[in-house]
Amino acid sequence: MESIAPPATVQDQPWKISGGIAPAPLGPLYQLGATLNALAMLLLPGLYLAMVGGIGWLVYQHATEDTGMLEGTGNSRDQVFGYIVPIVVGSIAVVFLIKPLFARRAKQPPALEITREQQPRLFAFIDEICALVRAPRPRRVVLDMQVNASAGFSRKFGSLLRRDLTLTIGLPLTAGLSMREFGGVLAHEFGHFAQGAGMRLTYVICSLNAWFARLVYERDSWDDFLRAASSRIDIRIGIIFYLARAMVWLTRKILWVFMWVGHGLSCFMLRQMEFDADHYETQIAGSDAFATTSQVIRVIGVARQRAMSLQQESFSSGRLVDDLPGLIKLETQRVTEDVRKAMNEAAGKSKTGWFDTHPSDSDRLQAAERAKAVGVLKGEGAATEIFENFTLVAQQVTAAYYEHDCGIDLKKVKMLPLSAVEGEAKALGATEKAARNFFQGLLTIRTLLVLSPGELHRVPSRDELDTQWRSAFERRAEALPETEKLIEELLDADSVDLRAEQARTLSQAGFKLNAKEFGLPEQSAQAVIFVQNNREKMTARCASLKPVLAAARERFVAALQIYFLEPSPEGVGGSEREEIERLVRIISRMDNLAGNIISLRNSVASFELLLHNSPKEASTPFFNTIRGTGASMIRDTTKITEAMADLEYPFEHARGTLLLSDFLVESSRHGDQSVYAFLRGQVLIERLFTLYYRIMGRLAELALQAEQTTWNAPVPAASERVELSV
Repeated sequence: MESIAPPATVQDQPWKISGGIAPAPLGPLYQLGATLNALAMLLLPGLYLAMVGGIGWLVYQHATEDTGMLEGTGNSRDQVFGYIVPIVVGSIAVVFLIKPLFARRAKQPPALEITREQQPRLFAFIDEICALVRAPRPRRVVLDMQVNASAGFSRKFGSLLRRDLTLTIGLPLTAGLSMREFGGVLAHEFGHFAQGAGMRLTYVICSLNAWFARLVYERDSWDDFLRAASSRIDIRIGIIFYLARAMVWLTRKILWVFMWVGHGLSCFMLRQMEFDADHYETQIAGSDAFATTSQVIRVIGVARQRAMSLQQESFSSGRLVDDLPGLIKLETQRVTEDVRKAMNEAAGKSKTGWFDTHPSDSDRLQAAERAKAVGVLKGEGAATEIFENFTLVAQQVTAAYYEHDCGIDLKKVKMLPLSAVEGEAKALGATEKAARNFFQGLLTIRTLLVLSPGELHRVPSRDELDTQWRSAFERRAEALPETEKLIEELLDADSVDLRAEQARTLSQAGFKLNAKEFGLPEQSAQAVIFVQNNREKMTARCASLKPVLAAARERFVAALQIYFLEPSPEGVGGSEREEIERLVRIISRMDNLAGNIISLRNSVASFELLLHNSPKEASTPFFNTIRGTGASMIRDTTKITEAMADLEYPFEHARGTLLLSDFLVESSRHGDQSVYAFLRGQVLIERLFTLYYRIMGRLAELALQAEQTTWNAPVPAASERVELSV
């Protein structure tokens, strides 16, 4: 065994380690898993080679031993055919079995590697954790943008016989953990380093599984050629290719069994290795820190999704934050207690499946609790303290992520400091909260709330306005208990209608459909009735929602009219009037566009399915459907953008002043008119609803402010549901 060098030391270490830990005991399940994986590592490649060799041997035997089929004066054509077919079919099968050996793997984005000289405290921390775990030090430490840390071989199979290991650290994870929690995560990964033979066995079998998966599922130009040859060539020759396809299908089915056997065994071993690595985490950080780390990681995962969503919206304005880990950390503060509680409850009820690579959170937490470990690592400060200038490192990793993972040309965007984005994120958070508070789930694609600037200026007397607002407020409050159920039923029906439209489009394009995949009855007559009934259901739900929508709208208008009273009430300034008018002017243009918006949404979703299922051979029905759907998207896009003509994008944009009609359809060019229409329509739907919800949230924020100042109105509890469904 390679000797463990003494850990490096640095001054001002923000952590303290007291005592040592015992190695993880290798239980019978771990030993069983290692044995089964060792057998699989030998057996599965052997069976594969035996299959390839067996087919090759049979082809060779037939080619050399059955030459008599070519002799004689009988039915020579049938004899020649019977001699050649097995050779061609068998040779094709062998080629298809071995061709993945020579396939090139996709290039991975370059990793940002850090050195001991750049980050002495981090490496000193790593050295001490490695010494405690009795694991070899990683030769490379790289950083990425995942909410995770991982241990792996630096040069794949070339590192199996050496301790050439790489530690990958996700900076969003680091930014959200305490020193003790981060040390526990590293101990977990170094626990994998310490597993030696188990880690190597599992790596080999997982690699074999991935290779078998390629054999079973991967299709390329060779498959296309074989399919085309069997259907285009004269049937007397094409039958050979049909038989070859059948042979390839059969061998792939056999390899499918190999794949699942290997996958099941490797998953069993991986779960045991996770328990083994968890032992080191609990011993170093403590059982309590193990539990809190699990909770924090779940929250960071949600925060990362929110941050990425914010950046997607910001990117549409040509602006990106220069510190994604910092933004993700800020977003963790916006994850509400209700969401945290729901995630923890779901984790507590989780079960481990046969083909899960990790034990369930419930099983892992129970094992950590049974350990009752106090932990030898102390350090409650932020994990970022062990980095030299963490912010600079985060900015470097963020830039690399944008360029290599997202393919963004940073010369074409404006990079914003976190301090600037922090204010915007808080403002957007407040806007989002205001929209939830005010509308309580009412804003959907089927229930667009629209108002006009003229309504704001038709302000009644103060007493009449008070009466109108109070009546609308009370009617809205009375209807609230029934609203959520009606909205859910409406959105469910809308989803059914969208799937039905996708199924109709695919059927029109000549595809044979499995109706169950679209949630439709198998019989076409029943499907038609089902779709009609579903649309009647949507109409009925919209009718049931009209009173509450009317009350919400009246309340909304009355609250905004406060800003247009003369003189302005005390506590409500007139400075917001211009902003309200500008935003309402945009909302007003969406009047009479509901049909176009739904039509475009359906066409975009259907066209995307058509592209994903594009046939290899030319098809008139497919071509006509593509063209027809493209023309529909062009009509709807034109109608919507014309309605937005002469309006400017109301929020900050990297390019300064930008017409809203240009912003809504910014997309890549494409030579095919229908595909270009799809790209523009896809961008328009996404940006239009994001913009609509943002505007309505800002107006709701102003409305709530006016209500509380003028009428001392209570703020209703915000719903956590996603309100705007496209």
